[in-house]
Amino acid sequence: MEKQQLKEIRDDIVSRGKRGPKFKKLARGKEGAKYEDPDNLEESGSITLEDCEVLYALVKGEDPKVIFEIGTWFGVSAAIMRKAAPGAQIYTCDFHNVCILEDDTINRMKMPSNFALKKLQKRGVKIDFVFADGQVLDGDARRLVKMGVKTFITHDYEKGKKGERNIHTMGKVFKGKFFTTKTTIAGIFK
Repeated sequence: MEKQQLKEIRDDIVSRGKRGPKFKKLARGKEGAKYEDPDNLEESGSITLEDCEVLYALVKGEDPKVIFEIGTWFGVSAAIMRKAAPGAQIYTCDFHNVCILEDDTINRMKMPSNFALKKLQKRGVKIDFVFADGQVLDGDARRLVKMGVKTFITHDYEKGKKGERNIHTMGKVFKGKFFTTKTTIAGIFK
């Protein structure tokens, strides 16, 4: 997929998300709400265009059958993963869930990851690929390994940010190699 196509997808979702009533309600009354300006697409809390490119390439290369996303926000990464793996089953979870996607093939769960994973595990769902743009809990890591995860990618991999904590948490139970890119995505492969 061309960079321009990824940019159009990202910008459309971010623009609609920042103008949406769910986001406005969530942002109302927050001190220093840096994401409020609907015309500032870079300050959105969403993944960058560079991250979209890396995520698209990783998903395309891995060709997962089942994807689980922690931290959906507006839905940019879910839409990018859908484009990269059109036949995959995608589950996303976020307790804020300001997701504005109009894609019925993406299963959105408005709950924290530990509840979503427990629910999916009870249904016998096996997960190939995880993209975490939210905090991974210790119990999540153990459950993901039991559910067959082969690839784990996390966002915001910078010192002290959730991505660094996610790699540490997953590294306790998910043995494999680490990699980082020039952007803020990092991952573990089993």
